[in-house]
Amino acid sequence: MFSIITKCQRNSNDIEFVKLTMVFYKTGHNRVYKVLYITGAYSDWQKDKQCFTPNSADNISKNSLLQKEKLKYLRIAEKWEYAGKNWTPIELAHYFDKKNEVLDKYTSVSEIIKQIEKETAEQTRIRNGREFDNRRNARTFQYLHNCLERFTLSKYRKTFLNYLFRDITEKFIEDFIIYSKREGAKNGNRGGVFYKLHMLYKIVEYAQKKKLYNVNLGAFDKFKIYMKESPVVTKAVSHEIIMKIEQVDRSILKKCEHLYLDLFLFSYYAGGMSGIDICYLERHMINGDSLKYERIKTDKICRVILTEKALALIEKYKPLAYMNYLFPIFKLKNTSQHKMYTRVNYTTRMVAETLRKICAELGINHHIAWSTARSSFICKMLDEGYHVYQVAEMTGNSPMAIYKHYYGITDKEKISLMMNNMF
Repeated sequence: MFSIITKCQRNSNDIEFVKLTMVFYKTGHNRVYKVLYITGAYSDWQKDKQCFTPNSADNISKNSLLQKEKLKYLRIAEKWEYAGKNWTPIELAHYFDKKNEVLDKYTSVSEIIKQIEKETAEQTRIRNGREFDNRRNARTFQYLHNCLERFTLSKYRKTFLNYLFRDITEKFIEDFIIYSKREGAKNGNRGGVFYKLHMLYKIVEYAQKKKLYNVNLGAFDKFKIYMKESPVVTKAVSHEIIMKIEQVDRSILKKCEHLYLDLFLFSYYAGGMSGIDICYLERHMINGDSLKYERIKTDKICRVILTEKALALIEKYKPLAYMNYLFPIFKLKNTSQHKMYTRVNYTTRMVAETLRKICAELGINHHIAWSTARSSFICKMLDEGYHVYQVAEMTGNSPMAIYKHYYGITDKEKISLMMNNMF
């Protein structure tokens, strides 16, 4: 329930004249007052009708102005009510303010997420002399928005589109964590609570910097334990398992799957190179038996020593690769950045499918993906006694990141045997 009325009182500067104020009210909210710059004789004001006595052309004109002013706010309120918007009286009172400065202070969480997504997508970075946009990273905000929409519909039966920052409370965050955990449990994972909570925090932090109203970063204080990164379980597998994959009977593979297997093996041979970096590799990056490139996802420079196996794969695909690329990923029609990204995503999926097929054939019970090559390479090099800084130079990771995210035990049976002998 809402109402808009015009209240009158004597003007303090001249008691013979009125001071008119529009009062905005909505159930559950404080009244908001807005001064109207329309005046007239106090004796002509009709309190019950909220207008001046129409005894002159001047008063009739003033009544018309008052009616128009009230109607324009009523139209907005009725439009919001029809759309189911969770609006406030102060938001309505300042809707027509100059430049909408106050309206912007009440921008919904959904609109801010879309704004951040747009700003992120428009960012560009230069890698290896090539310009890349940031649309891949921007999609993560769309992902969070979709998660929040499913959550609010499931938990509160409300669309997330109407949520303001005053609605991001401790209770909201707690319910979102519980919901994410339950959804994750259905899929055998943790629901990405750490990732989702960090992203939501960044959005609220962004809103605070923009000085939006009713932003409460303190609502996250209670849940800092969930914002601490959990210990990472490495994706690495032992060198022996990689060798089994390398030596698989290729007669079980389709012709195109030979390429997808070789891309994974090249990644392992060449410093655990990420899939997107392999797709964009060009010949000018090679100098003898070394390869220098800039990681696309970060600003790190990698200097890789190419093994004989890695060089052999480069030579194998030299006649098939388009233009100056090392591998036949892109074709003549893949000229735009969007088409090239699409091709990279397709190749990543096909590498994963090929590896699943090979693991099923060989009876390998590990989940192996393209990204497994990086962890496995790091573990092999460190286990062989190479210094972490040498490994860091080849992988483009800091020593801290290597130990935190990639290094782990890959040969538990061997360690178990050694420990039994020791103890």
